[in-house]
Amino acid sequence: GRATAVSKSDFASFTFAVRALEAVARPTQGAVELHFTYDEEFGGELGPGWLLKQGLTQPDLLIAAGFSHEVVTAHNGCLQMEVTVHGKMA
Repeated sequence: GRATAVSKSDFASFTFAVRALEAVARPTQGAVELHFTYDEEFGGELGPGWLLKQGLTQPDLLIAAGFSHEVVTAHNGCLQMEVTVHGKMA
């Protein structure tokens, strides 16, 4: 379905971003972890929430997709545009 296509592109983007970070940055401390989970549409309690509660990851910073009923300090926005392109087919 559509969600599969969305997840594949997200996963590819995240993976390439981490690889790019590895190529340009050599931190002397800390770590970057990339976790792929599938419950972002119903709160994240079975994915990131479970990993945190089990102590399997203890991040200083977490970026997670999806929704929650928690207060957040920032959120990505949405921009909708209508574009008309004029030209000739090659």
